[in-house]
Amino acid sequence: MKPIDFKTLPYFSGTMIFLGVLLLFSGLWIMSANIPLALVLVLLSVVILTTHYRVSIDLGNKSMITYGYWA
Repeated sequence: MKPIDFKTLPYFSGTMIFLGVLLLFSGLWIMSANIPLALVLVLLSVVILTTHYRVSIDLGNKSMITYGYWA
């Protein structure tokens, strides 16, 4: 039987998610002046905003796994 896998919670706290949003807007604003710095800020914000916990339940083996997942 195929495991059931679903997203549960964000990995980072609300404060870090707010910081990720600020980094995203800062990176987009800085894009015209300093492209390498802007890319670093945008990539860091993407990691913060898309990392979350997941749960995988395998009913065939009667097992459960919780793990962090990016993207």
